[in-house]
Amino acid sequence: MAVKIGYLGKSAGVRQGGEKWKWKVFVDEDEKKLNEIEEVEYAYPTVPPQKNVIKDRESAFALEDWSWGPHQIVVVTVRYVDGREESSRHRIDFRKRTETR
Repeated sequence: MAVKIGYLGKSAGVRQGGEKWKWKVFVDEDEKKLNEIEEVEYAYPTVPPQKNVIKDRESAFALEDWSWGPHQIVVVTVRYVDGREESSRHRIDFRKRTETR
């Protein structure tokens, strides 16, 4: 079963003719589920493409970044301590605060 991915975002104002957004993506699960996870990789299309591996369980494997605009496509790969791996693709709209599976 895929983990629930939560996200938060807010406009950081207009810069260089575009709207800049600060955002955070994280695993939105309870402590028991978080303890089953070894690391989470977030990949998203930028120039150049970004891949970030987060191993900080205390932060709920959170990644904080910014983008030009309120939308982002993020591929999330969860690697479990037992060796399993799950990947899922998320289209995120940072104007809303929701969770995706």
